[in-house]
Amino acid sequence: VVCTDLGGAVPQMAANLAREGLQQSQLHACELAWGADSSEELDRVCVHGAPTYVFCADLIHDKSLHASLLTTLTAFARRGASTVMTYQRRDGEKEASFLSLCRSEPFRLSVAQHEDYA
Repeated sequence: VVCTDLGGAVPQMAANLAREGLQQSQLHACELAWGADSSEELDRVCVHGAPTYVFCADLIHDKSLHASLLTTLTAFARRGASTVMTYQRRDGEKEASFLSLCRSEPFRLSVAQHEDYA
């Protein structure tokens, strides 16, 4: 398991994961800024090898970061990872903008709605 965030949040995230009883051999907490797509940056994050899945939650709230987020997700996809993303619908315009960008990238996009959040 690799968990990423911006630098200031990484120590707290690592402490939370350790408190849950995960061993250091099972997890790696590190900084990863969206827009990262170089081999060196991804190798630093992928300490246990290429991921099978990238899980994302509530990451589309800032429209100015959509392209950078997709750059990084595309870099992981080139390494064979599938992305599973979840978010609560809050802003239809931001959602539409993000989904439009996803459709322009080499992603196979499937959107499912939970009835509680439709």
